[in-house]
Amino acid sequence: MKQYLYYSLAVLLLGSCASKPAIDYDPAADFTAYGTYAWSAQTDDFTKKSQADAPLLHQRVRESINAAVQSKGFQLVDASAADVLVSYHLAMQITGYSGSSVSFGIGGFSSRSAVGLSVGMPIGGQVIEEGTLAIIITDVKKNAVVWQGSGARRLSPSTTPEQAKAVVDEVVSEILAGYPPKK
Repeated sequence: MKQYLYYSLAVLLLGSCASKPAIDYDPAADFTAYGTYAWSAQTDDFTKKSQADAPLLHQRVRESINAAVQSKGFQLVDASAADVLVSYHLAMQITGYSGSSVSFGIGGFSSRSAVGLSVGMPIGGQVIEEGTLAIIITDVKKNAVVWQGSGARRLSPSTTPEQAKAVVDEVVSEILAGYPPKK
């Protein structure tokens, strides 16, 4: 019983772990020169092509990025007056299945060798999906990406709107914690 409790606790802790955001940037960029931003038209293109066909999720992502960028001192302006353009890309992928599985196996051995074959297939359960959010910042004058960050989380189909907002805010905050980069 004690082992089962430890195993359950370990699974819960590992399931709630998040990977560290991946950050990359142009070392020659002067990040102190940026004070205004606008949304890139690419964001709308990415959103239309996204596997995450969830308008409310995209709305939460955009609102969260706006709040996080503005908390860093940026002002949202028209694209013609912006120092940088902000875009994001949201992707989802199946990383596994939860639930039970059935396996069949056959095998044999002799005094010098062994052979085995096993086939398994999932029964019931749910698909486990992981969502990845990438945030891209482009210098308008250079027309070049100067900073990008991405983070991922396991997604749950039973998430409430409040929980979804909290997860989006957490991921955006973790990603943008790397902006401006510490050179």
